[in-house]
Amino acid sequence: PFDEDFVKQHPLDVEQRQDWTRLLPEESYAHADDGSGERPPRGWTTSFPHAIGTLGDAERHSPLWTASPLVDEYLGRLVEQSIDVLGLGRRDTTDFLAMSFSSLDSVGHAFGPRSHEVQDALARIDRTLGRILARLDESIGRGNYIVALSADHGVSPIPEQMPEQGLSAGRIASADVRDTINRTLGQRLGPGEYVSSVAYTDVYLAPGVNGKV
Repeated sequence: PFDEDFVKQHPLDVEQRQDWTRLLPEESYAHADDGSGERPPRGWTTSFPHAIGTLGDAERHSPLWTASPLVDEYLGRLVEQSIDVLGLGRRDTTDFLAMSFSSLDSVGHAFGPRSHEVQDALARIDRTLGRILARLDESIGRGNYIVALSADHGVSPIPEQMPEQGLSAGRIASADVRDTINRTLGQRLGPGEYVSSVAYTDVYLAPGVNGKV
């Protein structure tokens, strides 16, 4: 299969040897690189560059590679090759090609929307899409294909940075949520542990509590 051939031609252990550096000159990025409240993956700091791995250490560093926009660039090159190898748009049928560039999600959660990392991820996705569209123009011809774009979700400013923008914001600890619910239910049901766990935005009550409230 062509995808296996592509991986052989572009080995992952070599790809993951690269570090994530800025695509554009540093002065092209707005705001501070080292933003307050950023929470990068383990092994990275809040500032560029971001080390990913060394040759022969792919298994250990793969999560960092997939958390960077370099993985989307790799996918983009695979897509470019698939257009040629599969003859997309040049057969007597309708071809459908779907791509998902997902690294911006993890980058946004880790570094926030004002970060140099998010700006760099967007610049790289823009370049990757440009290359794919150029390949389609060359292979099929402009006007002979349809492009549809969709998006996942945005990301709110990091709470620690929002006061700097004149906004009222902060973080609520899961332990405080648990204590508040236990205390509130305790006023009706008596002292006790009524919360089984708090996971992100979800609260799980202990068995039998629903029937009491």
